[in-house]
Amino acid sequence: MNRMNTGLKCGSLIAVALVALSSCSTEQQAKVPSQETVRNIPVLAVQQANVPDLLEAVGNVGSSDFELISTSLRRLERFWIDQVRFQL
Repeated sequence: MNRMNTGLKCGSLIAVALVALSSCSTEQQAKVPSQETVRNIPVLAVQQANVPDLLEAVGNVGSSDFELISTSLRRLERFWIDQVRFQL
């Protein structure tokens, strides 16, 4: 019986809060301005045309290029590891 009273009280409180919050708004609804009329605008006729591709790919990076870059980076990393290890 106590749980039912608590649930009823919570439900009533939520219902009252919703009604109070929705009816106490002081905001006025925004008025929609009338649409502007525009005159004397020139209109151009357009046609569809094929445009050639003017941009070309400069170069591609393939798997062999990645292998070369990876090998070079490993060598560079090894160089700096040795520099830190033996110079300090």
